[in-house]
Amino acid sequence: MSLLKPLLIIVLAGCLAAGLAWIIATQVIPLPNQETSDASGQNSQPIKPPTATPQPITLNPDALYSLINAHRVENHLSPLLRNLSLEKSATLKVDDMNVNQYWRHQDKEQIESWYLFKQAGYNYQLAGENLGFAVQSEWQVFADWVASPTHNGQLLTREYEDMGLAIDCVTYTKLAGSGCLVVLHLAQPGL
Repeated sequence: MSLLKPLLIIVLAGCLAAGLAWIIATQVIPLPNQETSDASGQNSQPIKPPTATPQPITLNPDALYSLINAHRVENHLSPLLRNLSLEKSATLKVDDMNVNQYWRHQDKEQIESWYLFKQAGYNYQLAGENLGFAVQSEWQVFADWVASPTHNGQLLTREYEDMGLAIDCVTYTKLAGSGCLVVLHLAQPGL
């Protein structure tokens, strides 16, 4: 009886393989660039293999906000509030980097991003910025920031109360090759 079960499995697997081989052998599948004929028997256009259109990456800012706040709470800090003015300043930074094609904290004139906070209407006492390049997922950029002492220090600055994200996956991919550009602005409001 102990040999019967394995033997039955082998027989069933063989039948399944033979059935699949028959199905594959009896199907008419034209090869790429092979001509086919229509119902009248006339040759028609060559069949072209399908081309896969790469799906653009999309990141969910809410997921990244949640990861950041969970990290802060885990480290006994208050969660940060999502701030529309900081989202605007982060968007201004993303747009400026894409237009001027630089990928760093300072712009082409070596000016830091702090003027963008003011331009977006956010008066700050203390501010920080984290950048992510060629980002494939929310978890990737978050893990990269946590692994970097400087970036993690920004995430865990006790004085910060607000944050705003901007994410661009379309323009950045066209300019830089792949992934998304992520800008996080963090701040303590001014007095």
